[in-house]
Amino acid sequence: MDKIDFYKMDKSSIRKYSEKIAANKLSNLGYSFVNICTGLEKSLFKIEKNDESILTRFMFYRFNPKVKNNYAWILKKNFNNIEYGYLIFVVYVPNSAHVLLIPADDVVTKFESRDYDDVDNVSPPEWGIHLNYKIINYYLAHYEVK
Repeated sequence: MDKIDFYKMDKSSIRKYSEKIAANKLSNLGYSFVNICTGLEKSLFKIEKNDESILTRFMFYRFNPKVKNNYAWILKKNFNNIEYGYLIFVVYVPNSAHVLLIPADDVVTKFESRDYDDVDNVSPPEWGIHLNYKIINYYLAHYEVK
């Protein structure tokens, strides 16, 4: 089988590939990965198992070890720990892809909260995480779906 270069894929292709990986990994836990996105929405899903249905958000990130500042984020208006049960985070490191199932409470307590109170800053509030190998390994140890 040919090796896939995640770093050469366009955003649409890697999104589809990430969704496929997540669906496969979650099925190993007995979950269905259901896309409920509409219109421009691209990251809204449910995971379902038996009578349980959990609203989740989905994101992916291509970690680049050659870059000093790897930062992944999700807008606060799109994610909170009240409506959502999990953040499904697919992280690509050289030669591998990993699916993380991070409880929403952990996202809002372990990710950095950026509210950008400065009126000159046009970025909306977000939850973010600076990534390096140490942080990625921590998240893999605690949240990776095997």
